[in-house]
Amino acid sequence: MSESMTVQVAQRGVVTLPKSLREAYRLEAGDTLTLIDLGGVFVLSPRRAEVARLFQTPHRSGFAHATSV
Repeated sequence: MSESMTVQVAQRGVVTLPKSLREAYRLEAGDTLTLIDLGGVFVLSPRRAEVARLFQTPHRSGFAHATSV
């Protein structure tokens, strides 16, 4: 899936992922995702090991630190 979707930040910073994404990636309430801030561009992934590996590559060293949600 490589389409752009718009989400809104609700009270207390809650963001609801579109149902089509939750179903496609089998995400359920309570699942943990990884969030990386790439200088104002956010990457949100359910695949922790892959995101961590990509974040540690040398060409990414200039970006902000990863933050788990």
